[in-house]
Amino acid sequence: MRVTNQQQIDLLLGSIQRTQSNLARVQEMLASGKKVNRPSDDGRAFEEIVNLQTLLQKIDRRLLSINVGVNRLNTTEGAVSSVDGIIQRAKELALQEVNATSSAAERKAAAVEVQQLLLSLVDAANSKVNARYLFSGYETQTAPYTLATVTSSAVPPAISADPNNQGTTSSTVSIQTAGSLTGNEYKITFTSATTFDVKNQTTGATVLSSQTYASGGNIDFAGLRVVLTNNPSGPLSGDEFTITAHNSSDATVSASVSTQSALQPVLYELRFTSTTQFDIVDLTNNQVLSTGNSYTTGADIIFAGITVVITDGTVSPQVGDVFRARPGYSYQGDTGTIAIEVEDGKTVPINSVGSKVFSGPDVDLFTVIQDLHQALVTNTPADLTAVISSLDTGIDQIVEAQADIGARVNRLDRFEDALELLSLNTQDRRSTLEDADIAKVASDLLTLETNLTASLLVLNRQFQIGLLQFLR
Repeated sequence: MRVTNQQQIDLLLGSIQRTQSNLARVQEMLASGKKVNRPSDDGRAFEEIVNLQTLLQKIDRRLLSINVGVNRLNTTEGAVSSVDGIIQRAKELALQEVNATSSAAERKAAAVEVQQLLLSLVDAANSKVNARYLFSGYETQTAPYTLATVTSSAVPPAISADPNNQGTTSSTVSIQTAGSLTGNEYKITFTSATTFDVKNQTTGATVLSSQTYASGGNIDFAGLRVVLTNNPSGPLSGDEFTITAHNSSDATVSASVSTQSALQPVLYELRFTSTTQFDIVDLTNNQVLSTGNSYTTGADIIFAGITVVITDGTVSPQVGDVFRARPGYSYQGDTGTIAIEVEDGKTVPINSVGSKVFSGPDVDLFTVIQDLHQALVTNTPADLTAVISSLDTGIDQIVEAQADIGARVNRLDRFEDALELLSLNTQDRRSTLEDADIAKVASDLLTLETNLTASLLVLNRQFQIGLLQFLR
């Protein structure tokens, strides 16, 4: 078969075009460092590379989320740890001041520190990260704890055993006949294990003398009833009990919020100086807010963002009656769980809800600290025993919260390690499919350039031969 000059030229041109195409592809590989730049380079490899790239992007997003989550949890743990220190210090003060040797002045001095502990607790509960509250659930723009409630109480009669008592140290006092109350202070003194006297400390008058005591029996006088408990034994000669009957009436009190923005974390007392007048005292800051206020049965008493209403019982408020009101902290967030995805269909919570850390599930830490402050500032050490028990419960509650946060941080760390390993393996696989062997590509480039040069020379020679034949 005869091969014409045109056929030879066409073959040479085809070869040159293929070489140029290969040369362009190799040059692109050398420039990009990749052997697969488009589906036409290697369809199956390109598809796998795209899938691997998608997986790497998902891993990067999850690693970023985990980093954000760990930072948030670490900040949360720091806030909770500070609360542990606050509660521990509060317990130290409570144990110190429950001692009968502590004076009223010493307890009031301790109350000043407790008030600062309360404010520190509020600061910790309202901690932020990136301008968002940590403990509000989904309501990250809302402060979790604000003063939003008010509690009130009529100060009841109180009884305390002398610290030198050798027999009975436990007792209770209650109102039996409100109309007979005087609001004075009394002292019960045992002259033997079975006889006692009662003296009005305010007036100096003897109320009862050489009365017979029956174990567990009622001691009734001046509208009051006292019951002693044999602890550690029955009363012994010389044992004494002091009764302070603040309220000589059975009037009750209720309180509500009138202006929330005006509320302060302060303990207030309404002290009746007559049956028709009372003073308002800020016990926390030791300030008299107002004096000589007129009392009208059932009328609103408004002060410091609080509305107080006193309701007469069988007896209206008398001289010496004391009523208390105290704003309290209320949770303003929700119970929403903020979570991040660590695997397909698997998430880890990265927030702690304030109502499960500070005001529950076992004890409200704000109330406990306020109860401690109230017991100290009013010099009622008998109330400290219950406060100490609540503080112990609060410590356990905080420890559980710390353990929960720590466990989640550890879990995220393990997911982070697994994702980083998966990312490394995925990148290695992608590199195997996509990255070019630069040394081999450079060698191929040199070979192609040599082949192209040779092919062009042959083509040039072929054109010259064809032209001479034409001229002949």
